[in-house]
Amino acid sequence: AGAFTPDPGLQPAAGGSGLIWPVTGGSWTIMQGYNGSSHQDRSSNWQYYYSLDLVRSDGNTAGQLVVAPTAGTVRWLDPSTGGISIDIGNGHAIAMFHVAVDPGVVAGTPLQQGQAIGHISGPGEPGFAGTAHLHLALWQTADGGNWSRDAVPFTGAYALGGREFPD
Repeated sequence: AGAFTPDPGLQPAAGGSGLIWPVTGGSWTIMQGYNGSSHQDRSSNWQYYYSLDLVRSDGNTAGQLVVAPTAGTVRWLDPSTGGISIDIGNGHAIAMFHVAVDPGVVAGTPLQQGQAIGHISGPGEPGFAGTAHLHLALWQTADGGNWSRDAVPFTGAYALGGREFPD
């Protein structure tokens, strides 16, 4: 997909469609995209085929701010993976992993698009996985992103930063 520079001024279309990049500042690269080695659908809970791993192009990824790509409500947090699931309505949820989530963000917290939710984990922090990166997935869900999870691509109303990422 090549390097990209998130545009914090890029907002989704009126009516709430579209997602903004959950990272800001600098140039970013997709380190691993759809159908990568760890991006597989291995069970009803392991739904990551349509996932993106984001890293800063300059290698300065750990500690970078993570923001909510759209408005929603925090469904769950998993400190062991640095995971957060955000129910964004309309039968969809955003999942992010390898995030040191701010202590004030808990299950049930309403989020506004662009609201800071934490930073990308570095060594010794929750969910650090050997290489600092942000794992991002979009799920179709019947329960707000709790146990009902079907990975879907970032397209249509769920384009990311104005870009489609089709299958």
